[in-house]
Amino acid sequence: MRAIKSAMVLSISAFALVGASANAATTVFDFESIALGSYSTASQTVGGLTVALQGSTTNFTVEQGPTGGNFGARSILSFRDRGGSPVIATFSSLVSSVTLFGTDFTPSDADRVWFQAFSGANGTGTLLGTATGLVCCNTNSFPAGSASLSAAGIKSIVFWEAPGDDFRGALLFDNLTVNTNGAVPEPATWALMIGGFGAIGGTMRYRRRKTSVSFA
Repeated sequence: MRAIKSAMVLSISAFALVGASANAATTVFDFESIALGSYSTASQTVGGLTVALQGSTTNFTVEQGPTGGNFGARSILSFRDRGGSPVIATFSSLVSSVTLFGTDFTPSDADRVWFQAFSGANGTGTLLGTATGLVCCNTNSFPAGSASLSAAGIKSIVFWEAPGDDFRGALLFDNLTVNTNGAVPEPATWALMIGGFGAIGGTMRYRRRKTSVSFA
């Protein structure tokens, strides 16, 4: 009986981990804790979830964002690398949706926020989808736009301005927003849960064999 209880606790703990993942709140990475400067790698942790940032071929730049609106004092700037070198963002846990916001230095021209989502870290694994969002047009202030994508099991994204934009290298990126609702549990969590059920089944079979009575 003690073995069955232990196995049940193991399985319940695994279910709790799965449930915690399914009920997790939306997380916003605003980059405010990253100092201004040029980076090959940087990271930010919010509510237990970490995003690790790295340049794909060159460093990326964190600079002062536009005042007002939803942008704060820190944003990722594409202007320093006009050749178009995307930034890679890897999450410490799987997420189920991603929204990335952008704003443009030039109010009147049309640029697009763009990113691709992958099942593996650092832009590897299966391509889960591509998202684009228009940033245009406002003659009075920095125009803003966003791109969004929902898919189970997102581990990383690669983001920049959309290929083919006329003036690639003019956007500021900020407020990377993710949600873990419906994300696929980590393999270790599944192993824990399956192991618990297996232990319950094995213990019950053993008890049935031990208590069976044979009649001549």
